Amino acid sequence: MDSIEHFCSHHDCGLHLEDYCPWHPEAMVLSVPAPTKETKFIIKTSAACMPGSCWGQYRRVAVLEVEAGVESVAMISERARGVVRVVETWERRNVGPIAKRGERGRCAYSRALMEAEELAEQLNNGKGSLYV
Repeated sequence: MDSIEHFCSHHDCGLHLEDYCPWHPEAMVLSVPAPTKETKFIIKTSAACMPGSCWGQYRRVAVLEVEAGVESVAMISERARGVVRVVETWERRNVGPIAKRGERGRCAYSRALMEAEELAEQLNNGKGSLYV
């Protein structure tokens, strides 16, 4: 059985719907088959927002599901171009002195990276994890 996605037919807003479009209640709901896309799982890191009273560096780590042709992602968000979903995130991980030199340490950031690599490798069926 094919999976069905619902879209708003008014002005091609492309909103996925369950019953109706809240912005266009007069629009009828179209049912179309969901596209089958090849996806891969990647790891993205970024700086974490912290208050000025916190010393040191803090980072975010995420495993993202992206479309197969995507080479880089701008941000850790489902709104980023090419991102299908955010699988898991590790927020506000402290970067220790060893990790700042590019080596693997025991800091929270290094442990989050190792967990993210394992998860991405499992989801990619052993094809390896990819960094963006």
